[in-house]
Amino acid sequence: MPQISKSVALLKVLIVGAHADSGISQTELNYIKELARQFNLNDDEWFELQPYIEDPIPLSEQDAIISDLLSYLGTTAERDIAIQHLEKIIG
Repeated sequence: MPQISKSVALLKVLIVGAHADSGISQTELNYIKELARQFNLNDDEWFELQPYIEDPIPLSEQDAIISDLLSYLGTTAERDIAIQHLEKIIG
């Protein structure tokens, strides 16, 4: 699966986690932006994330976002990296 798709899926989950405590803080947003730069997201991919950043994701959509990410994580190492990023957001 394309690396960018996996990166976008991870960032969506991180955004869901950031919204969990009543909104995305500037620190959380900065972390998400830094990861987007590291992942070399282009403008279209960043634009895809904007609606998720601006408004909390409905519960009905959250399961699909998490399932999408899980479909990309084939190894324990990949899951561990995703968990580390999530811990930085919700920690």
